[in-house]
Amino acid sequence: MPETGAHDRGPVDRNPFSPEAMAIAARPISTDEERAAASTAIDDLALHGFCVIPNALGSDHLARARREVDRLNSETPPSASTFGGFRTRRAFNLLGRSRSFDPLASHPAVVATVEAHLADQIQLSETSTV
Repeated sequence: MPETGAHDRGPVDRNPFSPEAMAIAARPISTDEERAAASTAIDDLALHGFCVIPNALGSDHLARARREVDRLNSETPPSASTFGGFRTRRAFNLLGRSRSFDPLASHPAVVATVEAHLADQIQLSETSTV
């Protein structure tokens, strides 16, 4: 029996690789309006390989994220390899370690820009500081 999927994506077969589940997974998360509003960032990413999304975070969110970066880096020992450096601190899995980073990954303009660039191949698998 099909289940109702998260985010109103409709029925999802228990097999995540079924044609129905794959069709649902391929639908964009962002709306047409969000992608239109992010068109400058989308164009800049395609042209330059990076983009800036002005005011994506309010000052409170930005201050909270900076405090968390400082906290996580202070709790992280320096790397111990030639590749990683011997004084560099690298905090991994930011989204799993603090909710303060959620707005960076879930902001509508960020999601729309990433979707426009990667189509249906989005997979956020690593967030880290260096």
